[in-house]
Amino acid sequence: DPTPGDTPRIILVGYGRVGRIVGDILNKQGKPFIGIDVDPEAVARARKAGANVVYGDATQRAFLRKCGLGDAPAVVVTMHDAAAAEHVVAAARAERADLPVIVRARDADHAARLFTLGATEVIREVLEASFEIASTVLQALGMPVGKVIAVIHDERDTRKKRVRAGVPAD
Repeated sequence: DPTPGDTPRIILVGYGRVGRIVGDILNKQGKPFIGIDVDPEAVARARKAGANVVYGDATQRAFLRKCGLGDAPAVVVTMHDAAAAEHVVAAARAERADLPVIVRARDADHAARLFTLGATEVIREVLEASFEIASTVLQALGMPVGKVIAVIHDERDTRKKRVRAGVPAD
């Protein structure tokens, strides 16, 4: 039962490998969330481990409302299924124009579709892994951490602007 609690919670859609890590970090930072997944076994494992995760279809606006969408501080979509993630973004955005919606994207084309549907931020899987590798290489070669952070930030910003503008990207 996804009945909302007294405290607004982040809605975390997709509680697989990525969602669990995001949930762990949110827990450590004292940020309440409700996880949603369509895999009953994943939900059972998460609940057994003490996580606040429910089984359900987050593409349905009524279900998102039951999970507390009305006062949620953010929606985070980590689903691997690109089409389902797009439906969740559209459903969340249809309910709340003010809501931060952060989404995992498979690639640049998927990211562009998510931005068009109203995602606030889109994190591209391959791109972020590439940034982490480049960051590690630059640090191993002696570049100061602050400079590495600035280089990666600039690269991320440039690529995000291109995707938002509909310019073909990698």
